[in-house]
Amino acid sequence: MENREVTFGAFLDIVGAFDSTSLDIIPRAAKWHGLGDMICQWIIRLLGGRKIAAMLAGKTLERSLARCYPQGAILSPLLWGLVDKLIGGLNENSFYTVGCADDTAIVFSAEST
Repeated sequence: MENREVTFGAFLDIVGAFDSTSLDIIPRAAKWHGLGDMICQWIIRLLGGRKIAAMLAGKTLERSLARCYPQGAILSPLLWGLVDKLIGGLNENSFYTVGCADDTAIVFSAEST
């Protein structure tokens, strides 16, 4: 039986990625990636001070967000990319990995015997 190259793929969706990411990690990741202080401060102002509100029976309950950044916002995939080290780590180890926000595709080839 001859050897041949076989390609495999895995497709990931990180559940709760946007909901469980701490807001302070994103500006720290931006700074780690070399973005300037002005951009980091802009990200802090963009994400900070956000509130959610719910109304029931004429009463409004309002809370500040300590976690969760806007899913579906135009900047969300970019902000997630600052935090996500999975893609870079896999690409450094002979995998072909691409992603958009919390969705990732990992492709690799191996010899079949």
